[in-house]
Amino acid sequence: RHAAPESPFTATRIDEIWQARNKPVERAEEWRKLTDSLPQAAEPRLRLARAVWDLGDLSGAVSTCQEVLRVHPDHPEALLFFAELMAAGGQPESAAAHVEKALSLKPELRHQAGRVYFAATERALNKQEWDTVLRFASRGADIQPDNPLFPARIAAAKAKLDPNANATD
Repeated sequence: RHAAPESPFTATRIDEIWQARNKPVERAEEWRKLTDSLPQAAEPRLRLARAVWDLGDLSGAVSTCQEVLRVHPDHPEALLFFAELMAAGGQPESAAAHVEKALSLKPELRHQAGRVYFAATERALNKQEWDTVLRFASRGADIQPDNPLFPARIAAAKAKLDPNANATD
């Protein structure tokens, strides 16, 4: 009998990555090693993308996440993380499209999807893009109705878009 070859997902490899959790550079390098040994596996590459983003490399995270989506175009978590990256990169329309696709594949990701809409809403709020604030806060409120921050953003956007709306009361 021959021993089975050691899988890259052995407890030892996962433990090495876990040990590097508070060291972002080391963690990214460990995930990179693991993805090199499993080029078609989505989860390690997705974790690598997160580790790269933790290092502040948005473009590196985007390209790594795009690699996952090339091989696994319907991976809901990858779609949602890509949406998060698009929102952070100032591309709210792309973010919204990816969130909606992820939700169509896995509706239980509503909470995480709400976070992406909230991030896009806040980015638009900071830029005073009131139409975008209203659109994304409204969709976020649909997805996450228990989040009290969405109605506040909707009210602020409506007030900015139509300052006379409350004057008629």
